[in-house]
Amino acid sequence: MTSSLTQPLSSYNTDNLFCVATMSDKRKRKYMENLDRCYKVVQQSRTGINAINVGKKINKHRATAHSYLNSLELMGKVYSEHGLWYPKETSAKKPSKESENFEFYVKHGLITTEEIDTYVAAQTLLKMLPKNSQEALITKLLIGHFEQKIKSLKKLKETLE
Repeated sequence: MTSSLTQPLSSYNTDNLFCVATMSDKRKRKYMENLDRCYKVVQQSRTGINAINVGKKINKHRATAHSYLNSLELMGKVYSEHGLWYPKETSAKKPSKESENFEFYVKHGLITTEEIDTYVAAQTLLKMLPKNSQEALITKLLIGHFEQKIKSLKKLKETLE
């Protein structure tokens, strides 16, 4: 990725930083479609499936399939055990405290689902970027901004309860 940033990082509005380090709407939509295809392949496998076979079934390189699987894992949809990927059974498990908080924040208009999706995407993107690149630093700022907002919302929720 090339960067056209000319100002110091501290001068940027962190609400808009994700635009710098992310993909276009068309690419994002295609990425989400590929994630969905990947998830369906994992769901259809009764005994687990490795990234190579996922890649073959969705016509992508194994490294790309592995990247999709890691994204799905961050989203809480799949998990890996000994190199095999399995779908998480969402109906049998109690929602995590973090997801319950997110639902509360969305329900009360304190945060949008787009912000949550952006946070998950930023965490995934950070894994793919060179460690000390300018894009990685911007992505870290975005993640830090979101986490700071969540801390503030948690305090607000505690005072309301």
